[in-house]
Amino acid sequence: MNKSAKTRSVRKANLNEQWATLHRKRPQLLFHYTNAQGLNGLMQSKHIWATNSRFMNDPTEIAYAIDLIRAVMIARTPNNKKDFLNKILSQFLEEYDQNAKVYIACFCMNGDLLSQWRGYGAIGGGYAIGFKASQLGYPDVGWSGRPRPILRKVIYDRKIQEHIITTWLQEISASTRLSNRLRTTKTRDQLYAQLYGQYGYFLSEFLNCFKDPAYQEEQEWRIIQFGRRGGEEVVKPSFRVSGGCVIPFTEVEFKASKNFADGILPIELICYGPTLSTHTTERSLHLLSAALGYQKGELKIVRSTVPFTT
Repeated sequence: MNKSAKTRSVRKANLNEQWATLHRKRPQLLFHYTNAQGLNGLMQSKHIWATNSRFMNDPTEIAYAIDLIRAVMIARTPNNKKDFLNKILSQFLEEYDQNAKVYIACFCMNGDLLSQWRGYGAIGGGYAIGFKASQLGYPDVGWSGRPRPILRKVIYDRKIQEHIITTWLQEISASTRLSNRLRTTKTRDQLYAQLYGQYGYFLSEFLNCFKDPAYQEEQEWRIIQFGRRGGEEVVKPSFRVSGGCVIPFTEVEFKASKNFADGILPIELICYGPTLSTHTTERSLHLLSAALGYQKGELKIVRSTVPFTT
């Protein structure tokens, strides 16, 4: 489906349906780039580490989404609604900035991408772990208890981003009118709280799924683990050291599968970086996979074809 067809397809449904449609069709494999320590820790713990979104490698990501939302609101909202929607948006963003505990694990559709080897592959000591995408995260967070980890496609298409935001603003506006008719005694703060409960998760997803079109080569998907529900922090972080900083993260479990109980993670392929020692690396990966219960040939190990050296 081309970009214009995608844009038309999301215009026929409400916000929830539009958003779900964008993330429904998963590729067969998604690749997580990491170093040797990350590979070993992931395979032996049977968990993925999801990093607090405020500590991701690119600090401009959330700023891009915020600027985009404000630009759409200014361009597509009637003047008599701009002030009120801006107050609601400011309330949302303040709440997110102060209280959001959102954890992200990143994946690419391409398991042998030069930009990823440079950025995440430890420049010659990296691995791209190919997971069965069907086992990564749920379609929604669930309705009670700890939010489930969800899998989302990163959206780079500016037209789709703008259309989704427009629908979001329209539904907030419609909910505001309905609330004013049905609950005339509600205070403004209570109305903000009600709207945040209805649309706050969408805002959190937008902030972590909208990226500048310049990054489209990455073809990124993300596991998103929300850490709060109903104002309560329900996911307690662990901490690790990276680049001289203490980084909050949480362990994200895989979806249940028939082999998971036997310790077999949903990994089909491991691609190792372009400048690693071929013989030593392949031997260690085969020994590791065999020790963890993978049968011969069950997990494919390949060398990067990227002509890149340190």
